[in-house]
Amino acid sequence: MSAYELSQRVLASEASVPSEVLRGAAPSERQWTEIGRAVGRLDIPLIIDDSPSTSVGSMRARARRVRLAQGDLALIVIDYLQLMGGDAKVENRQLEVSDISRNLKLMAREFNVPIVALSQLSRNL
Repeated sequence: MSAYELSQRVLASEASVPSEVLRGAAPSERQWTEIGRAVGRLDIPLIIDDSPSTSVGSMRARARRVRLAQGDLALIVIDYLQLMGGDAKVENRQLEVSDISRNLKLMAREFNVPIVALSQLSRNL
């Protein structure tokens, strides 16, 4: 999901309006009011990076730039860990995901920030 699509979903959820309203349907006057209120409530520093094939190294560099520009980070969320690429060459994808997880833990300590990494378990379990 792109940063734009994710932003629309967050706004629609906060405004309690159907997401179709933000994708082109004609909002009612009440919905416009709720959307306006939601924009005010969502006036928070939120950065959505939807770069494809991000690695932990590139995330760490981006987090450093954000911290220098805006101060300490409050939370980092990774949507679908398996889409990340590893920084090191490893024998198989399982080892690569394990290495990514370990490096995310180190990154969380470095920035003193919680990192939530969403992942999918094997369907064969």
